[in-house]
Amino acid sequence: RLPNWLITELTSMGFSWDPHEEAWQSFYTKLQEYKNEYGDTQVPAKCVYQDVNLGGWVVTQRSKYKLGKLDREKETLLRHIGFTWTLRRGKT
Repeated sequence: RLPNWLITELTSMGFSWDPHEEAWQSFYTKLQEYKNEYGDTQVPAKCVYQDVNLGGWVVTQRSKYKLGKLDREKETLLRHIGFTWTLRRGKT
């Protein structure tokens, strides 16, 4: 375990203690922005939005959901913004 003073110092410098969670939250924010701009969460699979592969991230969230591997809290957040879990044929 790190000493408290070092934890405080690293935190004050902006050290990420959970980079995976931060990345997820960043993509979630981009998805909210996408929805505000386009009116839905039906992001095309190959869509790069604001320099991030938002389409790939959305595909991953749908896959995790279908496999029962999406964290409940994340599922709730996605439902809250009206996330589209399945797409009609012809959409990717």
